[in-house]
Amino acid sequence: MYHKRIILDGDSDAAVILAQTGAECRAAGLSPQDTEIVISELKDPLRTLIQSGSAVASSGGRFLADRKVETDAAIITLVARYGVPCGLFARLWNALSRGR
Repeated sequence: MYHKRIILDGDSDAAVILAQTGAECRAAGLSPQDTEIVISELKDPLRTLIQSGSAVASSGGRFLADRKVETDAAIITLVARYGVPCGLFARLWNALSRGR
């Protein structure tokens, strides 16, 4: 079973996230059919959260939402954080993980 947590913010791009998730699913050993199912199930909630978050943040508001997408082969959690500053530990983690 493939597990992934994706944090969405103002820099999130649905096409990039879907491509990266597809590559990670294949690298994790999911079949092409399972990978396609994961991507098709992920596509609509991902785009909806990005659009909603961007709309709220552009008007100066805050948008926080979680959405879990489950298939037989994967569980992906989408965490939308628009207009909300990251905490100290999240900023440190992001800075350290970019070098990987």
